[in-house]
Amino acid sequence: MHKNIILNNNARFSFPSVCLICLLILIGSLPGCGTRDEKDIVNYVSDLGKKDFILRMGAANFLSQEAKETDVIAVPYLEITLQDPRDEIRRYSAQALGRIRDYSSIPALIDGINQENDEVRYDCILALGGFEDPRVNTAILGTVNDDSSYVRWASLETLGKLKVQEAYPQLVAGLKDSNSYARSAAAKALGKLGNKEAIPHLRSSIYNSNLWVRNAAAMALSRLGDKEGVPILIMNLGSTARDKKGSVQDQAADFLREISGENFGFNGSDPPSKQKAAIKRWEKWWEREK
Repeated sequence: MHKNIILNNNARFSFPSVCLICLLILIGSLPGCGTRDEKDIVNYVSDLGKKDFILRMGAANFLSQEAKETDVIAVPYLEITLQDPRDEIRRYSAQALGRIRDYSSIPALIDGINQENDEVRYDCILALGGFEDPRVNTAILGTVNDDSSYVRWASLETLGKLKVQEAYPQLVAGLKDSNSYARSAAAKALGKLGNKEAIPHLRSSIYNSNLWVRNAAAMALSRLGDKEGVPILIMNLGSTARDKKGSVQDQAADFLREISGENFGFNGSDPPSKQKAAIKRWEKWWEREK
């Protein structure tokens, strides 16, 4: 098995996949490639049916980035390439169907979450997040215990996005997932569901070992009318932890601004002395508000 390469928090590719992606970048640099042209959209769709996998790959990649809801002409072709022998083409096809959001593609995407490749399952789940449909809710509920933490994260994230009330027990269980991204997604989702029964569970999560989970649980509590996590957010303003998406302190600052409507001059790019002064202002605000 090839070692996986993580390019960012939402994309993971095996070594051969990265080589193919590099090839696609080269293809995209050719004249007429990589830029959406309404007159050429039919040609891209046509390429999905070609035997040459490079043409299929290029077309699927283009549509995964440029497809619009009006491009329903591509849906039946993308449903076919969602069964392509190559994992990357299936991934791009799922992403494109998620952009087009034609309800006729729901069965194909649901079928896609049963595929062996966890990256394809991941993309199909995220694509289904654009559909409010009972079939989607049922299908995604069936993936929250997937062996892949990558897939579990997508499931919990999507259930929160769709505000699937029936997912409440699974989301509470997700707070104890072995993967921190999954725990964070579960906390965020519980805040969106609006079920106040989640408050005790979220209060426990604000002391999680992972800073991102603490942020998500604190914000979820606030959305449920509980301010227990506000001191945690203020504490996290002093964190230097970061990942590809940004820093813990920037996320905490965004959440605090949403909760309070205040800013107090905090900026993650400021020197430490200036950050500390802003944190003091947040602490004084909390003393008045708690």
